[in-house]
Amino acid sequence: MELETHVPKVGKTISHWLLEGVFIVFSVLLGFAVGQYREYRADRELARRALSSIQSELEHNLAIVEPYVPFHRAFVDKLDGVDVTAMHESGFMIFFKVRPPIPKGADTDVPLARRAAWDAASSSGALRLLDYDVVAGLSEIYGMQDHLRDAINRIPMSNPTFFDVASAQASIQLARIAVREMVFAEETLVTQYRKELTLLRTARGE
Repeated sequence: MELETHVPKVGKTISHWLLEGVFIVFSVLLGFAVGQYREYRADRELARRALSSIQSELEHNLAIVEPYVPFHRAFVDKLDGVDVTAMHESGFMIFFKVRPPIPKGADTDVPLARRAAWDAASSSGALRLLDYDVVAGLSEIYGMQDHLRDAINRIPMSNPTFFDVASAQASIQLARIAVREMVFAEETLVTQYRKELTLLRTARGE
């Protein structure tokens, strides 16, 4: 009685390993594709949230800044027409004596524009997911908001000479320049807000 010897079929073994290799490669590629899709979905959601937050912030800022434009224009006219030498008061007293009534519903002399949504989009990396032209426009807006804040800070409220009668003329001149710069920044911002809000609404399909 002869014993049969089992000899593996080489062709079948190679096919088996090739098939297993294909499955492994396919599994890796599928896992990579799934991961990429999840990242894509996460990026789209982050971009959507960033656009929504920035749009809300710009709408708020437009509503805040716009009423101050006629107020500060009138303030500049008042400061241009004031005779400092005839009033014999400090720049501080003259500044508030000639100030027109602040906008209805306002609590301060100056608009307090927000920038939290922009800062959050910058720090989270969401800006890289947005359209280049949109980001460029937004950068101009928040740069102009910084310019407005700098103009506000140039009003010499913390300068002792603002409270000195002898320095009233120089103090009022500084205040006049600062308020005029505020008008420029506010007018520019109103135009920029409206333009960028149109782009944002289009980008969001509104």
